[in-house]
Amino acid sequence: MASSDDKTVAGPAYSLGWRGAALGVLVVACVFLVVHVGIVIASPFPNLAGVIYPLALLASAALMGGVLLAVVSVLRRVPGFYLWTAAGCAWVLFVVPLGLGKTGVAATIFVIVAAASLAGGGLAVLLQRRVPAGGAWRQRALAASSLLLGCALFALGGWWLLWEGPQAPPGQVPAGPAPGAREAMPASTLTDPSRPGPHRVRTLYYGSGLDRHRPEFGQAVDIRTKSVDASLLIGGWDGVVGWARTRYWGFDVHSLPLQARVSYPEGKGPFPLVLIVHGNHMAEEYSEAGYDYLGRLLASRGYIVASVDQNFLNFSLVDLVRSEIGLSNEHRARGWLLLEHLRLWREWNGQAGNPFGGMVDLERIALIGHSLGGEAVAVAAALNRLEVLPDDARIGLSHGFGIRSVVALAPAEGGYLPGGNPASLENVNYLTLQGSHDLPVPRFDGAMQFERVRFTDGGDWFKATVYIDRANHGQFNAIWGRDDSLGLGNMFLNLRPLLAGQEQQRIAQVYVSAFLDATLAGAEGYRSVFRDQRAARAWLPDVFLLQQYQDASTRLVSTFEEDIDATTTTLPGGRITAQNLGEWREGPVPLKWGWLGTRALFLGWDSHTAKGAAKYLITLPEAGLGLGHKPVLTFRLANATRGDLTPLDLTIELIDAAGRTARQPLSHVSLLPPQLAAETLKARFLSNSPRSEPVFRDFEFPLADFAASDGEFQPTRLRTVAFVFDRTPSGKVILDDVGFR
Repeated sequence: MASSDDKTVAGPAYSLGWRGAALGVLVVACVFLVVHVGIVIASPFPNLAGVIYPLALLASAALMGGVLLAVVSVLRRVPGFYLWTAAGCAWVLFVVPLGLGKTGVAATIFVIVAAASLAGGGLAVLLQRRVPAGGAWRQRALAASSLLLGCALFALGGWWLLWEGPQAPPGQVPAGPAPGAREAMPASTLTDPSRPGPHRVRTLYYGSGLDRHRPEFGQAVDIRTKSVDASLLIGGWDGVVGWARTRYWGFDVHSLPLQARVSYPEGKGPFPLVLIVHGNHMAEEYSEAGYDYLGRLLASRGYIVASVDQNFLNFSLVDLVRSEIGLSNEHRARGWLLLEHLRLWREWNGQAGNPFGGMVDLERIALIGHSLGGEAVAVAAALNRLEVLPDDARIGLSHGFGIRSVVALAPAEGGYLPGGNPASLENVNYLTLQGSHDLPVPRFDGAMQFERVRFTDGGDWFKATVYIDRANHGQFNAIWGRDDSLGLGNMFLNLRPLLAGQEQQRIAQVYVSAFLDATLAGAEGYRSVFRDQRAARAWLPDVFLLQQYQDASTRLVSTFEEDIDATTTTLPGGRITAQNLGEWREGPVPLKWGWLGTRALFLGWDSHTAKGAAKYLITLPEAGLGLGHKPVLTFRLANATRGDLTPLDLTIELIDAAGRTARQPLSHVSLLPPQLAAETLKARFLSNSPRSEPVFRDFEFPLADFAASDGEFQPTRLRTVAFVFDRTPSGKVILDDVGFR
């Protein structure tokens, strides 16, 4: 036990030690600053800023130290019990998934803790029985005010959480087709692809027959299937969480079921086969039925459609007990399971007694995926051509199915990298749809996959993208609906601007049905839906779209990928020049975060400072391109400026070998719209993510249109393509894939 003398000495010694520690820190900091200033002064090129900066830094350090001291001083007066409970509750609020940025989470925690503190403190004082005589009325008035303010904050917060969100500012959300577009669409004999076809639709379920929660996959199942072992592909199905998963589902990773709900046409066939797969959602809210609006439509138009059950791979509340939510490596298992389903269909098609015996055209297969399912269908199509799994060659594949078409609805990207690289598709038709108001996948991930699709075998393939203003993530699935977050996070979403669910699903029906008819059913006319945005206007709700299209017949002159020389074309022998541009460079295309995965051309101009019209000229190779019948100039443009709501126009100028010039404004097809800004949350400060990103729009100019404007112009002897920035005073665009088809 310490003596009284020890206590007497301990106090001053304790204080002296802390003073010494402070002086030690101060001396070291000053030494660093003095050395820095000395180096700057002794430099052959002394810089006054190099001397001022350390002094300013020292002053700011003193200020920050004072602020911290003041905060600590205030906290010392606050009872420890309150600090303990407030900090603990703040942590609880911090770990609740709200889908917000750091600023939004901090603001939410502050408001909730402040409101609860004011209301609780005021109520406690008002309810006490013994009140000191002196100043009792002041104390009660202050307590009542505190209670009222806390309750008002709660009421305001409750109203705000139940509120749908703000209306978009005028002019921020385009409606209908882009202004300046050609008004008339050439006459077409195409019928609305979202209308039911001539076939009567039947429904059937296949599965394990042991499902504990859904009778259609349990005792009432129509076709019983064998399970598959995915233990080499999936991790995390172990421990307490794995036990809970197995307890709920009735199986583990060694015996995953092959289950699906099938919509199919009456008749002998053979019919093309379509697999649809959902993405990651609450596992207990089964997702596979959410695509019946697509399945029944496609079945009526002559397709066998199986909506695959992968709910057992999805996020579950039981996953919250560990740091990594969900299973590990399950992204690759999603694609692998689709191939196992196709193996099942191949077996059935060869069985005489099977309901689908001889009904399936295994050379015409399409895969449709939503969210993580959109990534899974790309993975499945890539793995379909391999014999073993790239990142674990112990797992054999050898599938070789006739997958001709892949559709990705708001797909994710990068969850699985086969062999360390993103899944790249070759010689397959590809379509992706994305909404501008997608919270879980806010950047256009499907466009990244679009860039990696290659056509190398001379086949008649094409790829397309459709970017949909005011579409969200969840409404591509009729069960997920407008809620793009979890739990309380849904109450922070800005729902007011969103398309109605039926409208978003109608858009999906039009484009998916047209795509499959064009790529699997031989209805070539439906390609116009993807080449010209006006082609589908009569079938769609009043919504603004941005589309891209490219096919195997496109001959690209400049892709801006071949080298670092900005004056050469991709085709050998071409030459590039420019005049009066404020910006001219090649580089990677940015998304909301990360990069698109392609290089493109950045062009900026300002007529107020330039000495003449800004031009970018591509001189074609001397040998020419051998342009065939009815050639079309094609290129992709994106608006590179965030926040500017001005649509852009420019002039396309063509020059033939004789020097004759023909011109058409960009608005002959369409103005280039601004970037589509999306407020996915009710307040901008709730998220740190950018509100928009550049999205390419495909432009096609038949050379016959130029010849019509100048009768002497000869398209077959074309020598130069020029982009002349003379119709909008200033702007910045991204140009890519200039070519002809």
